[in-house]
Amino acid sequence: MRFTAKSTRLSLAVVVMLSGFVPLAGAQEEMSAEEQARLAAADNGAAVAQTLALPFVDPFDGNALSASWVVQNENLDKYVLEAGDIFVLENGGTATPDNAEADNIFTLDGGLPAGDFTMQISAKLETKTGEESVWIGLREDEDNYIAAQLYAHTKGCGTALYLHVESSRNLTEGEKPTVTQFTSNLFDGPLLDNICSDGPRAIADEALVALFEEGFDLRLTRTGFQYHAGVTLNMPALGNQPAGAYEFATRRLARTENFGQPFFMLGQFKKAGSGESTALFQEMRIEAGQ
Repeated sequence: MRFTAKSTRLSLAVVVMLSGFVPLAGAQEEMSAEEQARLAAADNGAAVAQTLALPFVDPFDGNALSASWVVQNENLDKYVLEAGDIFVLENGGTATPDNAEADNIFTLDGGLPAGDFTMQISAKLETKTGEESVWIGLREDEDNYIAAQLYAHTKGCGTALYLHVESSRNLTEGEKPTVTQFTSNLFDGPLLDNICSDGPRAIADEALVALFEEGFDLRLTRTGFQYHAGVTLNMPALGNQPAGAYEFATRRLARTENFGQPFFMLGQFKKAGSGESTALFQEMRIEAGQ
């Protein structure tokens, strides 16, 4: 499956991802299992989110978010929508989906229909602190979510770029949630290697700059009960590598239940301290698998 981002991009596929598709049943006289679950929840007094129609595409045109969005912990001092981009800034090092008080979690007002899907955020990330990230996924609350993350993290040889998928679920009331995750260091083989050497380190720094200048597409894909993160990085020529769009994916996590609402956010790790992180979000897209 390939999505078309707002800008024209060259394509050089490194990883090809295929996903299955489970069709959503049309209106029938007998209620589907999904409809029965929603009705039971309503009978028990639980809040019931509407089901989003797919495909869903929001290019963030105009100067205000559409009615489809709810911004949790909205902080208008930290984001603005203008000319088709959502500009977001973050500081303080507490912006993660497992923080109930994290600023500006952009959440769709509805759940996804049953079946396979790919959700994608087209974005640009400025790695000012070397401790920032972009998240996209499904979230019910700070203890229950599954999400893809593209993040920068700095240690001995400088800032590196990582692709990550994480599932958090609260299995026992009153206890800490269970977290499972897979991470791939894209600067340790997939895209670049040996970044502690002067030449590769300089190329790595060019790749980080390209995250903001060229942008990327970050995805969470569900196939059956399996979820994985994927990313398309739009890179300039890096050493001997030609300019193009490079695709990568994580290993897969299993999760059986259909839960939560689509969200995205700008993240920042504690090591960023009082440093500022910024990102532009350009388009949100969700399509059923096929």
